[in-house]
Order: sequence, then structure tokens, then C-alpha cells
Amino acid sequence: MKELKDTITIFQNFACTKKERLDFVTENVPKLAEVWGDYNHHINYNHTQYFEEYHKLYKNNYPNLTMYNDLTKDWALIALSMLQEINTPYILNYAEDFECNMTKEEWENFAKEAIFEKQIKFVNLTKIRKYTREVFTGYEDGKYGYYYKAEDSPPTRVSGTGIFEKEWYVQILTEFVENRDKHIDKIPYGYLELPNCLEGYLDYERGIRKYGDMQCGIPKKDIFVHWDAVTQQAEYVNKQTGVAKGNARDHNNYWAR
Repeated sequence: MKELKDTITIFQNFACTKKERLDFVTENVPKLAEVWGDYNHHINYNHTQYFEEYHKLYKNNYPNLTMYNDLTKDWALIALSMLQEINTPYILNYAEDFECNMTKEEWENFAKEAIFEKQIKFVNLTKIRKYTREVFTGYEDGKYGYYYKAEDSPPTRVSGTGIFEKEWYVQILTEFVENRDKHIDKIPYGYLELPNCLEGYLDYERGIRKYGDMQCGIPKKDIFVHWDAVTQQAEYVNKQTGVAKGNARDHNNYWAR
């Protein structure tokens, strides 16, 4: 029987010089390791500040770690270089500011259904709640997720945080690198060192729907809670609840009501 750890590589390419973000990641990584500790991890840290701290943190929690310190200010080119060294058919790309919101069992139930049964090429994991509160046209109702053709995707954008078939991810990154100069002035957050630039390119007519009958999916349960969303919403939630600022899950539960 296939195992997920031999099918998916955890992939990250980021830089963050904020001490509060480092503190958050330090608390979050051991939780993620309970789910993905035995997976291969390929991680690039695109800065010198806090590199040693991040490297030690990941090394202590992810035994199958390949760590890079490529300082090239071009997110997509670094990603393409890293992907050449990944041998699994899928990668999971997520930002460092996403908090773990799942158990290992919950993750495996969904991922096995999505990859082994439904044979998806892309799973959207970014701000998914608005796409799971109702069954959209084209959704196939699975036990742990919804499945749909790319042309029926509720959002038009290819989100940065998700599960990607590696060959397809290489395809869209290559297309972006070859064509981005013609569109860079119209891309929101059009800075090549940021993953947001890729996301901005992969939207509307260049977005997910152009891939027609390609199989996609979305989990019914939030796998991640976005840490930045917590900091942005905390003041309002505190006023409403009268409770001092809590953790990401506290605020996630409030907004889920």
C-alpha cells in the first residue's frame, strides 16, 4: 500500500525577520511534526537573519530535512531549482504563518482520499472556509473533501498554499517565469522575491479554470489557520468577547460561528 510520506514532500521557500513570527513558528513546528515529522522536507530560508534559529528548529523536528539558504531574490527560480531535487509525485507548499489545525488522522483521511482515490492534481488550502460552507456547482461530495474540475473552481486564483502534483507545479512555475515580464506591472504585489507575485499572475484568465477538466479538491475541515488573520482580527474579537488576545484556534473558532 502506498504511504503518504513517500508521495508528498513538504516544501517551503520563505524569509521572515520578525521576532514575533519566529516565536510563532517555534511553537507551531512541533505541532506540524506530529503530523508530518516523517515526511521529506525541502525548505529554503531566503535571508541571513535568524537562519541559524530556523535551521536548528527544523533540524530538531524534521529528521528528513534538506535545508537551503539560497538568497536569490526570485521566489519562482528558487522553487524550480528546489523541485529538481524532489522525487515525490506531489508537494505540499504552505507559508510559515499557517498554524496546524489538524490531527495526523484527519490529515491522512483527507490526503489519502484526495490523492489515492480521486487522483487530484491540486488541492486549495488557502482561506477555504468560504468554499466549504456550501456545496458549489460542480462539487463531488467526498467523505473528507469536495472534488471538482478546474473549470468549476469557485475561486479563479491558484492559491499558493496547497497540494500540487509536482509536474503540474513545475509547469505553472515555468510558464510564470517565461511570461511574467509582460504582466509584472499589473500583478498585485509584483515583487519577484515574494510568492504573492506568482499567485497574482495565476488568476483570472491565467488562473485555475483554464485547466479545464483537471481534478482539484478542497478539504471539508480547515487544515490550517492563518496566523496573520489572527493578528488582524484580534482587536475586534477581543472587544466582542471581552477576552484577552488568544491563540489562532480561539479566533478561528470565533469567526467560524
